[in-house]
Amino acid sequence: MSNEKITDPQEQVAEGDRFYNGDGVEKDFEQAVAWYKKAAEQGYAQGQYYLGYCYHEGEGVEQDYAQAAALYSKAAQQGNAAAQQKFGFCHYAGEGVDQDFEKAFYWYTQSAQQGRAYAQYLLGACYYNGEGVEKDFSQAVHWFTKAADQNDDTAQCMLGLCFYFGSGADMDYKKAAYWLEKSAQQGNSDAQFYLGDCYLQGEGVEEDHAKAAYWYEKSAQQDHKVAQFKLAYRYLEGDGVGCDTEKAVYWYTKSAEQGYDRAQYSLGVYYNDGESAEQDKEKAVYWFTKAAQQGYADSCVELAIMYLKGKGVENDIEKGIYWFREAAKSGEPGPMLNFGQWLLSEANGAQDDIIEGLQWIEKAADGNEHNEDEILWQARWVLAEIYEYGFFRITKDLEKAKRFYELLVENGDNTADVYFKLLSNGKEDANSSRGWSDKNLIVKVLSESFPDFDVSGALYEKAPDYSDAVFTDAQREECLPIAEKMLELADIAKRESILAFAGIAEKEEDVYLKTALKIAADGIRADLFTQLMVILFIKDRPSGAALLKRLIVLHGIFAIIKGDFTVLKLKVLIGSLYVPKILAPKNAERRYKMTFNYLLTHREIPRQYFADLNTFYDKVLPDPEMMQRFLTFAHGRCVYFANENPDIEPPFEAETFDMVLFGEKERRVLVITLPKCDTPPESYQIAIPILRQNAGYYTCELSVDPLTDIPCFIFGEWNAEQKHSNYGKIEMKSENSFAKMAVEIAYGKILKEPPFERNNMKFDTPTLELYCEKCGTNNFFYEDNDPPFHCDNCGTALQE
Repeated sequence: MSNEKITDPQEQVAEGDRFYNGDGVEKDFEQAVAWYKKAAEQGYAQGQYYLGYCYHEGEGVEQDYAQAAALYSKAAQQGNAAAQQKFGFCHYAGEGVDQDFEKAFYWYTQSAQQGRAYAQYLLGACYYNGEGVEKDFSQAVHWFTKAADQNDDTAQCMLGLCFYFGSGADMDYKKAAYWLEKSAQQGNSDAQFYLGDCYLQGEGVEEDHAKAAYWYEKSAQQDHKVAQFKLAYRYLEGDGVGCDTEKAVYWYTKSAEQGYDRAQYSLGVYYNDGESAEQDKEKAVYWFTKAAQQGYADSCVELAIMYLKGKGVENDIEKGIYWFREAAKSGEPGPMLNFGQWLLSEANGAQDDIIEGLQWIEKAADGNEHNEDEILWQARWVLAEIYEYGFFRITKDLEKAKRFYELLVENGDNTADVYFKLLSNGKEDANSSRGWSDKNLIVKVLSESFPDFDVSGALYEKAPDYSDAVFTDAQREECLPIAEKMLELADIAKRESILAFAGIAEKEEDVYLKTALKIAADGIRADLFTQLMVILFIKDRPSGAALLKRLIVLHGIFAIIKGDFTVLKLKVLIGSLYVPKILAPKNAERRYKMTFNYLLTHREIPRQYFADLNTFYDKVLPDPEMMQRFLTFAHGRCVYFANENPDIEPPFEAETFDMVLFGEKERRVLVITLPKCDTPPESYQIAIPILRQNAGYYTCELSVDPLTDIPCFIFGEWNAEQKHSNYGKIEMKSENSFAKMAVEIAYGKILKEPPFERNNMKFDTPTLELYCEKCGTNNFFYEDNDPPFHCDNCGTALQE
C-alpha cells in the first residue's frame, strides 16, 4: 500500500514520525507536518499533539503559539498526558493563551496523575513556588519524589535541594547528596554544581575537594556560570586540582562573558595585579567596567582608582569621581566611608565636596543591611573627631561630636565613653591634643570606665608612668622596645619626610596611603602620633578596618608608656591587645562543649535564613504559622545532628517558639526567645528585621566578661557566610534591651519607648514581583529599589 493511501490515523502519525526522525527516509519536517495534520483532522489526539508541537517549535511550519495551544487543548481534553503537560505550560508561560497559573496547575495535575514524569516535576514546582496553588513544600516533595523515581533529572535535583534546605522534608544532607548525584550523573548542570558544593563543605558526603572540582567542571562545561567561577578559583588556588593559572583565567573568562559580576571583578584583579606578561591594565579596566556597570561595589572602587591615576585609561578625574560615587551608592558602608574621606581630603576648599563627603560618611555611620560593625565604628569615630576638632574646614559642633561618641558608647566602646563624659563635663579640647588639665576629673572618668583598675588619686600621684599601674615588669619589658622604636621614628617624622613617603605611595599606586599622607602633611592631624602612624603604615601596609585597629592600639601603647593621660585610649589598648595576656581570668582558656542551642541559633537558623532571603521575606516571615514551621524545620535538623553526634548535648524540645514583634511601624524586628540558654555561647534571643532591605540576623548571646568572669549577654550579628561579629555587652535591665539594640543596628537610629505588638502580626511585603524567564525565578523588589532590575539567581536583566 502506497503512502498516499494510508488512512488510519495511528499509521499516519507513525509515517509522520518517520519523516520527523529521519527513520529510513531523509529527515523532512514539512512531510512530518503533513502526516500529523491528516491524523489531527480525524480527531486523533496523538496527531493533534504532534502537530501542536511542530507549531510550538516552528518545525515544518511557521511558529504559531496560538495554533499550538489550540491543538494541545484538543488533545488534552481527550486525555493525552503529553498534550496536557504542554497545554499547562502554554498557560504558565502565556504562549498562545493568556498567562494563568491556576489553569497551568490544573493541566499539570491531569498529566501528572497519569504518571508523566516531567508533569509531576512541574506540578511539584507549582507547589514549591506557590504558583496556581497555595505554597506547600510537602506536596512539592511528594511530586518531586514521584518524578525522581522515574529518573527525571530535574526533579531529582529539586528533591535533593529540598532535603538540603529542609523544605518540605527534614533537612538531610545524605539524602540531598544522594538525589543530587542521581541527577548529576544524568548531566543536570544545576545538580552537578550543588553536588560540588556538598563535596566542598563535606555535607552529606565526605569532604573531598578533588570531587568538588570534578563536579564543578562538569557543570562548568555546560555553561553554569557560578560553577565556572568556583572552578576558576579552584585552579587559581590549587584546591582539589593542580594549580593552573591559565585554566583559572579560562574559566573566569567563561563566567565573566556570561555576565557574572564576581568573575568579571576577579578577572579585573588578575589583570591589574598580574606579574610581567599577565598584567594588562587595559583588560583590567574592561572587566572592572563590566562588573561596575552591574553595581559591583569593589569593581567601582578599582575602576575609580584607575581613572584617577590614569592606569589602563587616560587620566579622567570626573570619571574617577563618578565610579567612586557609584561604589558609595551601592549602600555598602566601606565604599561610602572611603569616598567621603576622599572627597574631604581632596576638597581644597570646595564647599560642595565638603558637604557631600560629610554626607557619605554620615550614611556609613548610620549602617544598613550591608552593615559591617568595624566600618560603622570607624565612620562614627571619624565624625566624632571631625565635629569635635573642626577638621576639613567643617565648623566645630560639640553636640554632634557627643552624639557620635554616644552611639559608640551604646555599642560598648568605653574609650568613646571617656570622651563623651569629658565633653559632657565641659572639658573642651583646645589644642588638638585632648589637653585637659583636671586630673581629678580624669581619674574620676577612668575609675568609672575601668572599675577593676586601681586609679585612685594616691596611685596617680605615685606613678607618673601609668604603665606601672597595669603591667607587670615582664609585660613592661615586652612593650618597651615598641615604644622606643616609636620614639626613634618620631624624631624623623617631619613634614618633609611625609611628603617624601608620598612619592612611595604614588609609585605603589595606593590612593588610600597617599590620602593619609596628604592629611598628615597638611597638618589636619599632623601631631606626633599621626606622623608616627604614617611611617608604621608604610612598613606593614594593613588596610581598612585592620589599619584603624592597629593605629588605635599603637596609640594606646604610646600613651601609656609616655604617661600621657590625655589620650585615654586605655580601654582599646587593653581590650584589643593585652586582655588575653594580662587581665583574662585563669579559666579564659575554657573550651565550650557544642550545645544544641548553639547548633540551632548559630548555624541552622542563619543558614536557612540567608539561603533565600526573597522567599523568606515574601512567604515565610509574613505568616506566623510559616515562621513557626521555619523554626521547627531548623530545630528538626539540629535534632538529627545531635542524635548523630555524641559530642553535642541532647536536644531540647520545642513545639512552638515565643515570637514577639518589637518596634514602631516600618522599624520593627521579630524577636524569638529560645527555650534554653544556660551555657556560653548559647543564645537567649535572636532578632530578625521585618524589612527585606534591612535584612540581618542578630543574637543575644550568653558569654563571660573576660575582666570579671561574670556572666553577661553580648549582642552579635551573623552574615550569609556564617561569620560572627560582636557589638559588645547588653545591659539586660529590661526585657526590651536586646530588641531595642536590634532595631538601632538594623535601622540606624535609637528607638524611643517602642511599643510591643504581640498578636495579629502583619509584615511589609514587596511592592514589585518580576519573573525571570531564563531561570524561572521569582524576584521581589521594594519601593527603594531602583532600576535596572536583575534576577537574584542568574543576573539576567528584568523588565517591569
